[in-house]
This record gives sequence, C-alpha cells and structure tokens, in this order.
Amino acid sequence: MLPRDKVNFNSDVLDLIMYFASEEGINYFSRQEERILLPMASATILYLGGDVGKIPSPNLLSMVRGWTERLNESVERSLELNVKLMKPALVEALRDLLHVEWKNERRDIWWESGIHFRLMFVPTNLSGNFYFSHAEVVNIQNKIVGRLDADTLEHCKNIGLLMKDQLRIMPAPGVI
Repeated sequence: MLPRDKVNFNSDVLDLIMYFASEEGINYFSRQEERILLPMASATILYLGGDVGKIPSPNLLSMVRGWTERLNESVERSLELNVKLMKPALVEALRDLLHVEWKNERRDIWWESGIHFRLMFVPTNLSGNFYFSHAEVVNIQNKIVGRLDADTLEHCKNIGLLMKDQLRIMPAPGVI
C-alpha cells in the first residue's frame, strides 16, 4: 500500500494531466480505463521522445497479446532514459499511474492500471463519459496548481496537451 502523501501526489498528477487533456475541464471523454490509460501512456512516451509503436489502440486490446508487458516496458524505458528531465517524484508517479498488471480472483481475470482507483470516483454523464465538475476544476486551479512546483506543472501540462490530441473528446454539455 502506498503512503497517503504519495497517493495524493499521484492523484494530483493524474488530475492535472486530465485537466489539460480536457482543455481545462471544458471537454469530456470516455471513462473506460483503456481509453484514458493508453492515450496518457502514449502522450508521456511521446513527450519523453520515446517510441509509441508498441502502444495498441484501445479498440484492439482484446486482439493484442502481451500488450500489458509491452506498454509497461515502453513507459519504463522512456522514463529511465529521461529520469534527469523530471523530478524523481513525478517519474515515480507516472510509473505508478501507467503501470498495468493482471489480476486474478475467483476465476476472474482482468487487467488494472494505476489510474483505475481514481476512475472509480469520477463523475460521469448519462453516456458514461468522464468529466470534471465545476468544483473539481476550481479545486485543480486553486489547490493542486498551488501544491505542485512549476517544473512538475509544466511537465503535466505538456503531457496533457499531447494526450488531448489522442483522445476522442466531446464538448461538455452546454459548451459550443
């Protein structure tokens, strides 16, 4: 189990990346774990100058054998090659968030990533899409941004902006 301050930091990093990927809370996107995880992993690898060729499309996961190992290896390699670019806490947070492992319980087998727990508590609209509530946007702008150093903020913003380009995003209700 992770210490509470590490869990909070990881959650702040994830929220900040998704905040920028959603154009500062304006847009929403699929709540399905793979539809957030894979674009976030691809954006992180691209940002670090790595090869995203081993990252499968969320539509093809069921047909790609060993995708979890390839994803973990690609993320890990990109982080290791750029460990001096980011502060150790951010490297560790990205490693934790993007790591995928298989779970097996009572004959059920599924995969789970470091973003799984956070996605259980995000608001969804009637279509099951993820969005930030107004209160969450204000919290990100007023609290999370103030807690993180400028370097970490910049890295999260850049990853989020790259992630935005890979997501299927929709304007939030009432936004034209």
